[in-house]
Amino acid sequence: MAHSPMETPCAVARYNADGTCEIWAPVQSPQWVRQAVAAALGIEESEVTINVTLLGSAFGRKSKPDFVVEAALISKEMNTPIKLLWTREDDIQHDFYHSNCAQHIKVGIDKNNKVTSWVHRTAFPSISGTASADAKGPSSDELCMGVLDMPFEIDNISCESLDAKAQIRIGWLRSVHNINHAFAIGSIVDQVAQARDGSHRQHAGSIGQRS
Repeated sequence: MAHSPMETPCAVARYNADGTCEIWAPVQSPQWVRQAVAAALGIEESEVTINVTLLGSAFGRKSKPDFVVEAALISKEMNTPIKLLWTREDDIQHDFYHSNCAQHIKVGIDKNNKVTSWVHRTAFPSISGTASADAKGPSSDELCMGVLDMPFEIDNISCESLDAKAQIRIGWLRSVHNINHAFAIGSIVDQVAQARDGSHRQHAGSIGQRS
């Protein structure tokens, strides 16, 4: 899932003769951008000025510094101020994508139509997998986005995560893993409602949902 902001990644960069650099860009994390530009140009952070413009939508994509670093390097190489604007094809191909996710939810209902058990298994690569090959699956923080913070009062609950390694670079999309988990949980809640309705009641036992 790509971010596809309304305005594709863009930046104006001016590398100056005195070795300083000034940037105008729609960035969500100017401090990180400043660090990344300084490192790429081989100068001190104090020599980089970041002017933050309106974001043109962002959703998390413009927290990443890659497109600004590109602009700064081109300006230095060409020895002139430049404006960089990615095409939509560039944007889609070189995004930090929202991670894929597989989930399994199973719910138990007793003869009194009460939900008595809940099993939720989720598997997706962590955002940390972009930088570390040792990351094997969801972190505790990521599991608190719709799994461990499950709001229902049920007697027996099991929340589990499985290993999943990142195959591409990952960047969170707005609302992060609630995107995946809210969809799966909302789907199973709909099934529970149908099972508790006499006209759609399944046999007492369990129902399940995969997404």
